[in-house]
Amino acid sequence: MSYSSTKLLAKSLVLAYASTHIQSALGHGYVQWASTPNNYYGGFNEPAWSPTADTAILVTTYLSPTYDVWSSNMTCGNWPQAPNQAAPVSPGDVINIKWSTHTDAPWTHNEGTHRVFIAPCPNDDCKNMDISQAEWSELGSQYTGQQTWNGNSWPVAPLANNQPWQVTVPPAASGHYLIRDELTALHYSTQQWTNFDQSVQHGWGTEFYVTCMALQVNNPNAGTLDISQAMHFPGAYYDNQPGHYNPNIWSDPGSVIISSTTTFGRTVWPSGSSSPNTGSGNTGSSNTGNTSGNTGNSNNGSGNNTPSASTTSSPSTVSNPVCANRRKRRSLKGRHNAHRRQARSL
Repeated sequence: MSYSSTKLLAKSLVLAYASTHIQSALGHGYVQWASTPNNYYGGFNEPAWSPTADTAILVTTYLSPTYDVWSSNMTCGNWPQAPNQAAPVSPGDVINIKWSTHTDAPWTHNEGTHRVFIAPCPNDDCKNMDISQAEWSELGSQYTGQQTWNGNSWPVAPLANNQPWQVTVPPAASGHYLIRDELTALHYSTQQWTNFDQSVQHGWGTEFYVTCMALQVNNPNAGTLDISQAMHFPGAYYDNQPGHYNPNIWSDPGSVIISSTTTFGRTVWPSGSSSPNTGSGNTGSSNTGNTSGNTGNSNNGSGNNTPSASTTSSPSTVSNPVCANRRKRRSLKGRHNAHRRQARSL
């Protein structure tokens, strides 16, 4: 399937999603823009409901997050477009990534983690690579800053203050790479993953927000970044692992233990080897082999390969003041109508 055909398919799926299931999209998030020391790159344009055409960002559709860790949306987000360029950077450069939940609005998901991964592009071609086969290595906190609860605040605190997230380019060898920016929202992670719970009109589990960006690293020195061990998305996480399922998050935020030093739950293998087949759909979507613009699935994180082993839980009894206030400010009906109007503008 060509990239243009996939884009038309994604557009029709967004319209169908908006007309039937938009009430489930209680969480929202997208990359509005990114910048390097010398360049600015557009992301998703919410008022126009469209991605920037010529950018290094693999711009994703807006709408809802991904709950299912086996969804192909875990790779680079919902229906990512192929990058038309790579951002030239050098080790030590700072990349600013502006996440938003509404136009020019701060990030409103106050409890969440932030992680960044890097993967080399085969043959220095980030545009035509199969991103489901990208081999990702995680960047530590020296390049990305705080990554988990520090006893006082969550990593997403700068985003909630309307600041961009900053990533320092690591000392990788010269070449073309993708970086994978992953945010989580944990306010519904008090129960195990379910894609949508009609009784409360939202999903349970961790909300994942993911976007990738193409880089051209120019390093006059030999690269010292170790990318000899890597992981695939989907496949790096398993259902309801600690840190994604957090029954005690409101009483013990420190129990959210997913961080750069945590390797449990990942399928890790040497770079260059084929991924082990665990029978869980860990190597991507039904359209494996297409370009990076064609890798997203059609169910917006609803379990594209293997159904989750988790079961539907009853509504949480944990008080979440953030979500309660959010529901007070905007009724479900109002959200539903607003997003239907935006979808019709496609």
